Amino acid sequence: MVLVVEIYILVLKKDNQWIRAQNIGKFINSNGMDYCPFVDLKNGTMYFTSKRNAVEKQFDKKQTLEEVLKEMNVYENGLSRLYQVDINDIFKGTK
Repeated sequence: MVLVVEIYILVLKKDNQWIRAQNIGKFINSNGMDYCPFVDLKNGTMYFTSKRNAVEKQFDKKQTLEEVLKEMNVYENGLSRLYQVDINDIFKGTK
């Protein structure tokens, strides 16, 4: 079973009405679990956690222990990692 959790964005307009929730899309959401978003309005950054995975699952040839460990320790290794993105980039991606 693969659990996919996606992040949505809601915006409160000046008239105190909420816009309908919009999926942020592939710009942020991956094929893994993306969760715990936090927006820092002072610096215009959204932080979030993701379990995105870029580790090769199969290799064409036998690997040394060093090569396997190097692959497992890439930043996007399927373990929870923190990411940050400019808020303006988010709004570009949801249009």
